[in-house]
Amino acid sequence: MGIDAVVCGYNNNTSGSATGKKGLRKLNATGESFEIKPFSANDKKCPYSILAKDGVIHYNGVTFGCDYTQNAITLGDMSEKDKILRIALPSGGSLHLNVDNIDSLSKAADMFTPEDLNAIMRAIHEYNHCTRKRHEIEEEKAKPIDEVAEENESPDAEKKSEIEEKALISQLNAYHLEQYHKLILN
Repeated sequence: MGIDAVVCGYNNNTSGSATGKKGLRKLNATGESFEIKPFSANDKKCPYSILAKDGVIHYNGVTFGCDYTQNAITLGDMSEKDKILRIALPSGGSLHLNVDNIDSLSKAADMFTPEDLNAIMRAIHEYNHCTRKRHEIEEEKAKPIDEVAEENESPDAEKKSEIEEKALISQLNAYHLEQYHKLILN
């Protein structure tokens, strides 16, 4: 198999595991084949644990931690809960990602299955969209009411109302003049 198989997906070979369940074969970045096996009740659960050594996954210079209690792999500092994205992976388990480490995640993108990578990309896109909207709302709340009113009011609107008022006054004057001439001539 070439690089395309490594980057784009699975090797279709399946084999029976020691538990009798079928596993799924995949190639890592170096081209070595490994099998993703279903977990038994005694196994510690963590996505991509086949790549882990002592609860840590090193892949293309990126270090993931295995959180066996939550069936998750982690990237970045997990102490700041408000900066953590929890992404459910279609292949099982989840990825807990500190938003400050999104750039380093791109180095290890080929570690994930296409389905998992798609879920990760969707979650990051949603996070970015929500962050932009939250900042817009905060900016709107921070502006004084007068500034917001000035922004919503166009400079032409004031001129337009003056022009309409003058037009109405001239129409009334024309009507009054017409009525005056009718009274005098009759």
